[in-house]
Amino acid sequence: MLYELLLLWFNMLIMKASVSLLYRGPQRECKNEFSKLVPQGLFNILYFLIKHGVDAKLYNLSELSEKELKSFLRDNSSDIFFISSFFGNHWESIKIAMFIKSLNNKAVTVLGGPISLYGNEILKRFDCIDFLVYGEGEFPALKIIDFLKGKDRLNIIPNLFYRKGSHIVKTESYIHHNIDDFFFIPSEIQPYINFVQPENLEVIITSRGCPFNCSFCSSPAIWGRKLRTHHISLIVKYLKDLRASLGSLFFSIRDDNFLANKKRVIELCKKISNEKLFFMFNLQGSAKFIDEETAHMLSLAGCNQVQMGIENLSVRVQLLFNKKINIQDLLKNIKLLRNYCIEPFGYFITGVDETDDELDENIRFIETSGIVSGVVSPLVLYPGTSLAEQLRPDFFAEKKEIIYFSKKSYQRNLSYFSKAFQKASRNLFTSEEINYKNDGITRTIALVTYLISKNNHKEAIRLLKKEISKDSENPVLYYLFTEILPPSDSAVKKYLLKLDKLLYGKNSYIKEMLNGAQL
Repeated sequence: MLYELLLLWFNMLIMKASVSLLYRGPQRECKNEFSKLVPQGLFNILYFLIKHGVDAKLYNLSELSEKELKSFLRDNSSDIFFISSFFGNHWESIKIAMFIKSLNNKAVTVLGGPISLYGNEILKRFDCIDFLVYGEGEFPALKIIDFLKGKDRLNIIPNLFYRKGSHIVKTESYIHHNIDDFFFIPSEIQPYINFVQPENLEVIITSRGCPFNCSFCSSPAIWGRKLRTHHISLIVKYLKDLRASLGSLFFSIRDDNFLANKKRVIELCKKISNEKLFFMFNLQGSAKFIDEETAHMLSLAGCNQVQMGIENLSVRVQLLFNKKINIQDLLKNIKLLRNYCIEPFGYFITGVDETDDELDENIRFIETSGIVSGVVSPLVLYPGTSLAEQLRPDFFAEKKEIIYFSKKSYQRNLSYFSKAFQKASRNLFTSEEINYKNDGITRTIALVTYLISKNNHKEAIRLLKKEISKDSENPVLYYLFTEILPPSDSAVKKYLLKLDKLLYGKNSYIKEMLNGAQL
């Protein structure tokens, strides 16, 4: 009966309802510099709602204290709240829903993100949540609003968990084939986002899905294994807008596996190079897709780091992860990246009750393979993965940020990995690698770094001046100058002002900073 009254109230009042999209990153053990970034999927939903005339705004609540968070929610008069929830922040998301309902029981709360794979169990345990969207959220979010306006029926909305009397209903799953319908450029959503740092929009996802089926990853359960991609022309449009609206010099491609489609990788690299977009960027992709042509084109486009999911070298652990790594091929492709002055970066997973020999195998690889940097994460159990099939849903309803496979094993191994990464960071590009068929900006970056490491600042400056004489409109070159020159050098102001003009045009943020500088 309460639900029917709620629906009646909305049918009368919600025709001009306001919508808030909320994200709050982990606040305890999972909190880090990246966890405060809003997932791009929430930006996609915001854009899709705005495009269809919905009064919507997005708020990043990651940096607010508990007191500030409650104050914000008290002052927020929205009728519908879409809350982004994954693993690490799922308890924060549930707390937000609880507080919203305590303030206004008529407010509608919708939870989305990977945690919604356990939608049935969550709705049973938390009456503060009205709906859960699993999988792709843009289309269901819009249809939920239509339903609350009396324009649609719940049972035909895909990817949804909802209550019907004492039962929980799960509707049919749905994958939208043309994800370009959800594509946005930064300036289109900037008026509608709050507490979001500019670098958040420098994180780009150009595809959905991954052809692999790793047992620790929930991507196949959310997106499926078929790769769906945004058109290259839209990615280029995004980058141009990123420069024009934010003055960005860097971006990061965070696809599950950007390198999986070689033709598309080459096409984007050619566009970036031929249109002289002048960015530095990194990307995530499988090492198995790296070949000489790909490495060369990436270096010409400005890619200075490829982040590879190596995970673990132990054959036992690979079987557990449903991965198979050919170590000789991996070493060969790391060498290919180094030959084109692209930093090989490794993602590793530990905390799998490794033996001493298995741990040593990974540490030796990090120190000797040629990777320059990396991170190690604990093996974490996620709903929707084969590793978590036997795990009771209750674990994810508890006040925990993550569920370790073996926390004791992870804590034991962490310091070994940290020391190995420190040692790997000294694996600078050699003069032979720098001079290997290189003619792109990554070579310039690597050579400047090499010269500085040899205390040859004079030669580094000469090199940059030579490159600027050939390409005076490349802001990366001026950025490198400001990195290597001491602040007291009279040339710093000159190069900063040129960098400012290239990045910001009339929006002279650097010029304002320099007005008060003592140079």
